[in-house]
Amino acid sequence: MISEDDATRKAIPVYDGFIRYFPRAMAEVALHSKESNEQHNPGEPMYWNRQKSMDQKNSAARHVLDRAIQENADPLLMDSARVMIKIQRAIAWRELAQLEIMLEEEHENT
Repeated sequence: MISEDDATRKAIPVYDGFIRYFPRAMAEVALHSKESNEQHNPGEPMYWNRQKSMDQKNSAARHVLDRAIQENADPLLMDSARVMIKIQRAIAWRELAQLEIMLEEEHENT
């Protein structure tokens, strides 16, 4: 949770330091969330089903392997740059999930 202290909250440049830096990446990660929700929870409203999504580090590492395999593939056999983007956004989602979990744990222990 972001601090309830007004000065502390205002010192966090959410828009200038994140949204303005990465608008396309944020949209891709949001699209990954939507597509993954449809895959794992078809027809249900979007939510992070943490019982189905618990192993962030190993999942991220597997996506990194997917990226390495694609990078080493014959360029004539590669589908497109979109394949690489889908892999990278899955890595980003998993890394953000791990960071969120760590921050939640830190908050619980303070």
